[in-house]
Amino acid sequence: MDMTASDPEVKNVEAHGDAMLDDKGRKIEMERQEKRVEGLLALLKHWGPTAESLAKFAKQRDFFGVVWLSVFLFKKSREMGKVSIDPPCSLNLSGICGLSPEKLFLILHYLPSFYEEIKVDSLAMKGRALPLFIHFLERVQEGVGSKRAQLKSVVFAENAIGPLEAPSVFLLLLPFLESLCLKGNALGNEGFGSLLGLVLDGRGRGLKSLDLQRCGLKVSGLEQLCSMLERGELSSLETLDLEGNECVHRLDILGRVLKGGGTPCLRHLNLLSDTAGENSAHSKRLTGFFKALRPPVEDVKLHLGKGLGEEVLRGLGAGQYDAVRFLHLNWTGRDLRSFLTGVAALAETPKFEALELNVSLCVGVQLQNSIESLKLLVEVIEKGRFCSCRKMRLYLETAGPPLSDSQAEALEEATLSFCRAVAVMKLHRLSHLHLCRFLRENFDNHVISLLGGGVRVGNLRGLRVPDLNFLFVDVSVLLDAIGESEEGLPVLEELNLCRVPIKSEGVKFLTGALLSGKLTALSVLCIVQWYSFGERVEFIRALTEAVRLGMFSNLVTLHISDSSQHVPRNPWTEFIKALTESEVGYPRLKSLQMDVSIQWASALMLAVLTSGRFKSLESLCTCNSEFDLDQNNFQVLCEALRSRTFPPNLWGLRFRTSVQNINLNPLIRTIAESENGLPPCVTALNLAQGNLGGEALDLLASSGQ
Repeated sequence: MDMTASDPEVKNVEAHGDAMLDDKGRKIEMERQEKRVEGLLALLKHWGPTAESLAKFAKQRDFFGVVWLSVFLFKKSREMGKVSIDPPCSLNLSGICGLSPEKLFLILHYLPSFYEEIKVDSLAMKGRALPLFIHFLERVQEGVGSKRAQLKSVVFAENAIGPLEAPSVFLLLLPFLESLCLKGNALGNEGFGSLLGLVLDGRGRGLKSLDLQRCGLKVSGLEQLCSMLERGELSSLETLDLEGNECVHRLDILGRVLKGGGTPCLRHLNLLSDTAGENSAHSKRLTGFFKALRPPVEDVKLHLGKGLGEEVLRGLGAGQYDAVRFLHLNWTGRDLRSFLTGVAALAETPKFEALELNVSLCVGVQLQNSIESLKLLVEVIEKGRFCSCRKMRLYLETAGPPLSDSQAEALEEATLSFCRAVAVMKLHRLSHLHLCRFLRENFDNHVISLLGGGVRVGNLRGLRVPDLNFLFVDVSVLLDAIGESEEGLPVLEELNLCRVPIKSEGVKFLTGALLSGKLTALSVLCIVQWYSFGERVEFIRALTEAVRLGMFSNLVTLHISDSSQHVPRNPWTEFIKALTESEVGYPRLKSLQMDVSIQWASALMLAVLTSGRFKSLESLCTCNSEFDLDQNNFQVLCEALRSRTFPPNLWGLRFRTSVQNINLNPLIRTIAESENGLPPCVTALNLAQGNLGGEALDLLASSGQ
């Protein structure tokens, strides 16, 4: 019997064979893809990405795909179970520039279930991004209670969320969160109202950490929040952060919460502020707050002003309130003396983790009280009771008639004793030191010599931000001490000599300290006053050498200026070239100020700005505000616009044509053809001397740029 093509059985056999071939092909393709993924997973495992490295890559537009691929592979590794990878449990998607919300949400779409924390900014929240974020939260909410979602913490970057977004976001977010950080987000009455309304409905019972730092919370909002805390609506809360809000001085309101028992798990309470308010109006009720600091409360941060009352002040100094771990004191001599009396009576060092002291002493009618306060402060330091002191500011406030010679000598002796104690004792945790200018000009020399001695032997190696602008004398002794000490000042971040003139010896000592690696953490360098012209030239040349050696990769601020004495071109030329040619670059530099004329240095400065080494630069200050555009600079500008190499956050660049009849068509065409037109950093284009064709103008008009 012949089998024909029309026979149904033949067709079934052929179809079955085709299906087998299709299945085999699909299987081969799946195996090929699986091997490809396994190879990528092995590479990912070898790299070992961390939350920090992924956050760094996410901020760079060209590397965003690496972050997406990593997140995708993390998810695949769990699904396949073949390659053991230990991925981070948090993902920071804030600070990303030049990316659309849709591309950002490609990552959130593939976010593995094991991620416990994400951080987002306005790119994920504002405008057309909000519906996408709402959809993401809906997906997370659907998976709550299963292996599909374990998201427990959300951090909103500064200005990421406002009154418009808060109600819809909090509605979906709050029920499954354990930690919510709203630091630096002004929610307004509507935003806070939506948050507190959900808490009142019982949707915040799982919340363990609530960060409302610098959110604009007022006293009325604090009263509402405390009312809900008293009722136990946030009974799981362990950490409450209210730093930087104007309501934090109302300790009497918070005292009711601590006594009421509605927060049985509360352990950490941050009530720091930028300014210390007057506590005298509530001094009696404040005693109740401190007495309510009982376990489980164990870590309280406070910023206290004057008027607390003798009982509280002595109790704080004597360690009666163990829960107070971080204390910022903004006091006059009388309050300081009460506190120090309690400290001096202790047999051991107070248990403060950090102590910040800001003291104003009146040296007029209250001179004797001020001297006694200084002596008591010296006694406490010499007993080793201030080892936890992190910041110290001493200000002498003059009031009343001028001091007699004997009075001035007594005050200066007490002040010198204080400076000597600071220099001799090992205050390794002291990071900020501010001393006001004292009474006699030659007195500053004694102060700087004492501090230099402390630096030389390593007693002040923890200094991060010393304020030297109270001095009107040469600081060479201190700079020499940095170079001579074994470690230098390894964590020094700011060297701000805006008001302090520097001599030739100081230039040599500072240069030596820089080149020998004694100032490796320096992020702010400001020197604007000099004794002579030659010292400026010498320092700029030394600075150039330091740049070539890669010494300044951590700089955030660099100011070198003095409009009264302009340095000639050659030293500046070498310095600017060194900036451009640096191999390490300046990824953190935000502010650059130099006494260089843009009129002759336009090409050099354009090379700096378009080198791609200054991606964080926000401010550029020079002698002249406008870049001159000749034919060569025009080409550099056009290329920079095409390749988008200008720092994304820079502002205030102004350009003008410097030659007659320059051809403007390439520039206009570049602007028209670029995706976003002129970058925000270019605020002015003066093209009065150039020639422009109609075709280029038509192209610009049609582009909408």
